[in-house]
Amino acid sequence: MPEQELKEVEKTAFDNPDHHLDRLLAPELEEKWIVTFIRDIKEAIDKLEKDKKISQDEQKRSLEELDKVSHAETKKIEDLSATKEKEIMGL
Repeated sequence: MPEQELKEVEKTAFDNPDHHLDRLLAPELEEKWIVTFIRDIKEAIDKLEKDKKISQDEQKRSLEELDKVSHAETKKIEDLSATKEKEIMGL
């Protein structure tokens, strides 16, 4: 994705007040934050393609990369939740 378009996606995603990390209190909230963040980035990528700022191929590649990142982050959260659950059950 071209640098300028990437900056537009980042600006759209990070300008949303729901994305501030200081709101993360638990893995469940972090997962909700990531889902919202990913949705906003997807919408920004789709808008860039609709506005003809990126090609359909760039859109597809960007969405595939976003999907990979999303799955990796979801896995981290699931692992963190499992660890936290074990800690709580062990008390």
